[in-house]
Amino acid sequence: GATVTLGANGDSFFEYLLKLYVQANGADAMQVVLREWERTMDDMKARLVHLTYPNQKHFVAERQFASIARRMDHLACFTPAMLLLGAPISSGDRAAAYNASAAQLLETCVEMYTSTPTGLAPEVAQFDTSSLSPDVSPLRPENYLRPETVESLFVMYRRTGEETYRDQAWAIFQAFETHTR
Repeated sequence: GATVTLGANGDSFFEYLLKLYVQANGADAMQVVLREWERTMDDMKARLVHLTYPNQKHFVAERQFASIARRMDHLACFTPAMLLLGAPISSGDRAAAYNASAAQLLETCVEMYTSTPTGLAPEVAQFDTSSLSPDVSPLRPENYLRPETVESLFVMYRRTGEETYRDQAWAIFQAFETHTR
């Protein structure tokens, strides 16, 4: 199609490329799958990761035909976990780059929650890349109780041991408990 996204209708493919390799225990025949995943992640970083203005938050934009849509589905918040899971098995100097990108993107995913009065992230957020308006604003404000950000926080916590990530996941859980009953 004409849209390239790590959000709806694109997220699972990228995640399953990596998981296919992992489930095959890194078999030689599956090296091509890992290399394809790495190439895709490198392209994502080069073509889809953009920065907000003025706070320089990283987000995964969508490409629609030749233009960039400054929006990110909550579903794309699986990307930090995927990068963290792929970093240790990646070739060359990619591990450090994937870990750094995961931390940067996860910060934005958490901000999608903390920037709302309820503490619940919008299904789709819009990002400002050129003015002094808020970096993150809801484009589709509904919340479907998706696990992607919490999953990424869990993997980041397990990787780093930093309590901040556990605290952020707990705050999201509390917002779910408070506002979705």
